[in-house]
Amino acid sequence: MRINGEWFECDDGFVESVRVSTRIRLPHDDGGTAIFRGEYAAFTRLEALDMSVLGRDIMEMFAVLVDRLGDVVTLIRQPHHYTIET
Repeated sequence: MRINGEWFECDDGFVESVRVSTRIRLPHDDGGTAIFRGEYAAFTRLEALDMSVLGRDIMEMFAVLVDRLGDVVTLIRQPHHYTIET
């Protein structure tokens, strides 16, 4: 949870964050690159996180599929789609 845009709440309490103006590049399956430009919140202490995270400001643009056994995270956006079969 972001508090006042400068602090995040985590398991250890509150951690300071900063706003970073940058580009985030994500690879396409076809070999291309998706580039997101903007201002994003970032932790100032890496040890506050127990894993890599991609912020909600990017993740909310996609359907997110997580395959823990396969160690794969897939981001899907229109016009693409997915089907779950059992």
